[in-house]
Amino acid sequence: MTQTLLTPDAGDTARQRFALELLLQQSVPGPELLLASRKLLNNALPEVGPDQWRSLQAMPIAVGADHLDIAITSQWRDQEWQHLIDQLPDQHRTIRLHPAIEADLQRTLHADGNPAPPRDSPQGAARHSSEHAGHRRGNR
Repeated sequence: MTQTLLTPDAGDTARQRFALELLLQQSVPGPELLLASRKLLNNALPEVGPDQWRSLQAMPIAVGADHLDIAITSQWRDQEWQHLIDQLPDQHRTIRLHPAIEADLQRTLHADGNPAPPRDSPQGAARHSSEHAGHRRGNR
């Protein structure tokens, strides 16, 4: 089932984020978490660099021994999710996808320079974001 919610002020990302959180009944990664997670573009997966993450239009927001949390645009559906999973190297961990506002995600993926050090770790902030879709990749 596809859920959509139109907001009167579609240009206001804070309102979009709030509406999406109400719709999904879970936290949505905001600009602060996305900026704090930029360093993961370089080291979340050694085989995937920042340019490939930009090409995939997704970014890692938390990494653990048994999971990889990835922010994706909230408009994605099963086909886009599966394409992303297929493009990543084989994993022995669960990949959890977290819908984010596209403007926030794009702004972070294409930001220049290094952001200020985060106050909280991405792993702690991502804990509050419920698992949207879990997939485990094994060896093929």
